[in-house]
Amino acid sequence: MKHILFVDDEPLVLRGLRRAFDDLAETWSVDSATSGDEALQKLAAGPCDVLVTDMRMPGMNGAELLAVVAQRHAHVVRIVLSGQADQTLLAQCVSTAHHYFAKPCDPEQLRETVLNLVGLGEKADNVSAVLMANRLPLLPSQPLVYRRLVAAINQPGTDLDTFGRLVEADQGLTAKVIKLSNSAYFGFGHTVNSVSEAVSLLGVELLKALVLSAQLFDFCHDPGRAGISVDRLWARAQALGAAARAIAREERLPREVQEAAFTAGLLHNCGLLVLATNLPGPLSTAIDLARKIRQPLHTCERPIYRTTYSEVSAYVLSLWELPPAIVEAVAFHDSGPAIDSAELSLPALLHVAHILVGETQPAIDGVPTTSLKLPPDCLQAVAARIPIWKTLIAELPKA
Repeated sequence: MKHILFVDDEPLVLRGLRRAFDDLAETWSVDSATSGDEALQKLAAGPCDVLVTDMRMPGMNGAELLAVVAQRHAHVVRIVLSGQADQTLLAQCVSTAHHYFAKPCDPEQLRETVLNLVGLGEKADNVSAVLMANRLPLLPSQPLVYRRLVAAINQPGTDLDTFGRLVEADQGLTAKVIKLSNSAYFGFGHTVNSVSEAVSLLGVELLKALVLSAQLFDFCHDPGRAGISVDRLWARAQALGAAARAIAREERLPREVQEAAFTAGLLHNCGLLVLATNLPGPLSTAIDLARKIRQPLHTCERPIYRTTYSEVSAYVLSLWELPPAIVEAVAFHDSGPAIDSAELSLPALLHVAHILVGETQPAIDGVPTTSLKLPPDCLQAVAARIPIWKTLIAELPKA
């Protein structure tokens, strides 16, 4: 049984939100509170998996409520309902909210999001791993710039200058976007000097991926405690994204698949950052064991902290509502795709790219990359192409 708590001072809003879960009474327990204080009392009294709160309420506002919940009940998935007038409050929730909805909120869309957020473990048949990931003390929140980019994309007629201005509001992010645009991986042939020009060259989807990766890599402040290097992980993420995109382009897959491949590669190892921030000791133990027995990291993780970095990565991306295909590819990038298909699926593509890049550029020094683990039909379909892809990746420029 899953438990969700809605918090809003307007009874009509609460009624509408609760109604969206009426037909799930056998699997969901739905409760509501009309204030932050009442919500905290209910959280202290019983289990809760998901909290959905309004921002503007008498007494304790939504931002204040989320700050307390993040401290006392870190396992709870935290979703905000915000209006246009809530932007100042919303900025206070950058580190405490996992997802955001604009008011008026479509209850059916909210329902779908909640079910997706808690459904990853069931789809992967590994509920314990998701629970473990969700109960880590600190999970990165969805970046405010990313939410604004998505909102702008959904507005017809938004021009590239608008996207550029949204990114330029964050100086650190601006520097990262321009730096990546000038990376050898893209080879535009001239120096990119502005975000607007970068957006026109990279495209909005790749820009979104970069915004997310920047948030994730900024999230981990002291990875050395776990024995990993953020610079090395960032270089590996870029290399894998470029390799996966190159394979997709070589196979003449649609542009959206090429972009998804790059996004999945760029974000595939974010779980290492989450684990390094939350469980540096256990992660360091797993890394040391992997080095000692010369085995891939994921084979040493589960006995130590009941999950793997790839599952944590997939959970974070699912929490941020990235497309299911990207979440699935990230979840199985090291263990190989779960579904056998003669078509080159995104999980298969990312897995092959992960193996080929890992031959010369492992994510962690001294820890080997896993061997190729494609299902039979998939392997038969792509076997003849793998040497070509290997040469293609070897010829990619280095960052």
